[in-house]
Amino acid sequence: QLEESELAAEPLPEPAKRTAILFYESAEGGAGVLTRVASDRTAMRRIARRALDVCHFNSASGRWTGIDDLMNQNHDCEAGCYRCLLSYYNQPDHPKIDRKDDELLDLLCRLANGVQSDLPLPFGSSDTFEQLCNASTSSLERAWLDYIKSSGFKLPDISQPYLKDYNTRPDFAYTDCQALIFIDGPHHERDAERASDANTTHRLENGGYTVVRFPADRSPWDRIASQYSWIFGSGSPAGSK
Repeated sequence: QLEESELAAEPLPEPAKRTAILFYESAEGGAGVLTRVASDRTAMRRIARRALDVCHFNSASGRWTGIDDLMNQNHDCEAGCYRCLLSYYNQPDHPKIDRKDDELLDLLCRLANGVQSDLPLPFGSSDTFEQLCNASTSSLERAWLDYIKSSGFKLPDISQPYLKDYNTRPDFAYTDCQALIFIDGPHHERDAERASDANTTHRLENGGYTVVRFPADRSPWDRIASQYSWIFGSGSPAGSK
């Protein structure tokens, strides 16, 4: 029920290196559709089934169980056509578009049968600044808290939450945006620690969390905080920055 121009998408972090997609409402005022997608637990399932339909596929069983269950409804369309995926807006990407791509179809089938649920967070009520400092396990973590507070950034909600499913304990967490903060001391510069940290980050991100790591070297802290301003806020001009 939307015009194509009312929703827009941009590859992130850049067109040549796509690891995420940013969706936003381009129409003035917005139609509120993205809010509905986030709040309606069945929305993504309906969107995925509609996407398969747009790609000229139907389900033999009606359950969209997987690629083997899909029936091609338009054999004249190869990789894409202007009735399905091609449009004026995505002309630069036409050579890359393939409606029959196995990974695409598998993802859409899984989404078509997915169940949206909240991430299980073992977090209680928000801690005060003093509680955050008292729970910190190193002087570097306390220095980071001082940096966040003095710069006018938003403080984390809790310190040292244990995530049993991932067998890891982030240093801090922002519960409203599912963000986990690690303050990596000098020992994290070792090759073995780097590999372990990368594995932990990968598992957490696959689970839906945003992982942000601050190194012992404080020189990039401003850049990292700015990069994740949707977590930390914009800071205060009166801060130490």
